[in-house]
Amino acid sequence: MTPPFSNSYWLEPGQIVCGEYPRDFDDLEDHEGMAALLAAGVRMFIDLTEPGELKPYDSIARGTAQMMGIDPRALTFHRHPIRDVSVPETTQDMQAILRTIRLGRHLGKTLYLHCWGGRGRTGTVAGCVLNEVFGNRGEDALTQLNERWRACAKS
Repeated sequence: MTPPFSNSYWLEPGQIVCGEYPRDFDDLEDHEGMAALLAAGVRMFIDLTEPGELKPYDSIARGTAQMMGIDPRALTFHRHPIRDVSVPETTQDMQAILRTIRLGRHLGKTLYLHCWGGRGRTGTVAGCVLNEVFGNRGEDALTQLNERWRACAKS
């Protein structure tokens, strides 16, 4: 399955896509990237950046959804901040992220998991998802993550 845009990859095809911050850094409204995510079915956004680290994108997502004929109320936004170049501070922090992901999957939502660059924080959580949610352990989880990551232009 082709990822929505070049700096993204499917962790679970059709259900969980991972990547970079979904807004243009030049303060432009990046409807193209957002439209690609929405066209891929993304309705739940899981943001691993800290408050104030980057500009919000929820209004861009809702506006793009409306332009595409998607009910903006179908979109949900969740923040689970992890300090850049770091890992979750506690096991409970990671468990909260995994609970949100399990909830989204249970509700049948396609999720977009991201940090700033889509590598460090996102990769850490993606590895835990492969382990906790899908039961892939150690080397298997790393192998799976590497295979999926290769679809991303940044790989």
